[in-house]
Amino acid sequence: ALTQRGVSLGPGDYLLSLAPAARVFARVMEEAALGAGCAVGFWRGTQRTMLDDVQALEPTVLVAPPHALTKLVQHIHTEHQASGNSYGKVPYTQRWLFQAA
Repeated sequence: ALTQRGVSLGPGDYLLSLAPAARVFARVMEEAALGAGCAVGFWRGTQRTMLDDVQALEPTVLVAPPHALTKLVQHIHTEHQASGNSYGKVPYTQRWLFQAA
């Protein structure tokens, strides 16, 4: 199904699952990734380390429920503001895409 949509996964690609393994979508994506030869990673289960897990693995595919993505975006915003960086330095298209997500 993914190749029909122009998405090609294989060795060298990584899937990071922030969703519980009991969720059907997470299981299907993990099985598809393993079948394509991808590596599959799982987060450590705490919101405090979620961003570290994403940065460490640099996943090609991120499987997550909406509330986990909301927490991830909030964490990125908090770290960005704490570092003293201004959104004015980020190109408009990148800023817009991040905020739209």
